[in-house]
Amino acid sequence: MNAPPATPAFSLLGTTALLFEAPGAFDLEAQQRIWALAKEAEAWPEIREAVPGMKNLMLTFVEPPQTLDALRRFAREAGAAAAVAHPAVVRMIDVDVSDDARQRAQFRFL
Repeated sequence: MNAPPATPAFSLLGTTALLFEAPGAFDLEAQQRIWALAKEAEAWPEIREAVPGMKNLMLTFVEPPQTLDALRRFAREAGAAAAVAHPAVVRMIDVDVSDDARQRAQFRFL
């Protein structure tokens, strides 16, 4: 089995998006770092949207970066922000599910 990469990976997604992939294990701490990075990136004026995944973050830009230096800056800032874990705000939602044969029969006629 291959070990996870030790450094972040960055991939361009067209001209207006960047995918940041976090290094390390696939665990809650890595997820919390992604949340922290997403929260940080949302405040950057150049970022239109920050979309967190489990171990990655997609950033869409308001305007396409004009130079590689701009992308390198985003990479440095992303790496620094991703080093700090952000605890989750958890909300539990209970959904009552009923298995009533009469109700199932009614749905067949809809």
